[in-house]
Amino acid sequence: MVIRSIVLTIDRISRALSWLGMFLYIGLVATILYEVIARYVFNMPSLWASEASKWIIILMSYLCFSWVLLIDGHIKVDIILDTLGQRKRAAMTFINSIIGLVYCMMTAWLCWVMLKKTLKYNLHTQDLLLPYYVLHGVAVAGFVFLCLQFISRLYKNYHEMVSSKKRRELEGND
Repeated sequence: MVIRSIVLTIDRISRALSWLGMFLYIGLVATILYEVIARYVFNMPSLWASEASKWIIILMSYLCFSWVLLIDGHIKVDIILDTLGQRKRAAMTFINSIIGLVYCMMTAWLCWVMLKKTLKYNLHTQDLLLPYYVLHGVAVAGFVFLCLQFISRLYKNYHEMVSSKKRRELEGND
């Protein structure tokens, strides 16, 4: 029961992060609109809009990683999965989630190393003079939440495999 509530909390956090990413998208549209009007209507391009747009896109990506996994929106090859039964499909997804979790853990660690370096050397962007540790901190958080979402997915797939096996045993097909 406790694990289930943790899994539900992870799912809620992923949804909340996606909403934050969507609000950043509104900021991206406003930034690009401002730049287009400033450049082509008033012939006064800004220095900050291009860099701000890049940052917003990157931040949106990191914030929405876990939500995309939650809704099963990542790119995958369905042709093989569609030929499998429910239990085997859940097992393949389980294995895929383990591989994804290991990859995300390594990437989160590398982002953490970069975060420490940007804090140590106090690195900033060229035009906006924003500290890089903000970007690297969001990258760490994004990959940590993606790891948590993979754990949530592992839990769900495990229960799907077990319930499918029990169903087959009750039907006498095992």
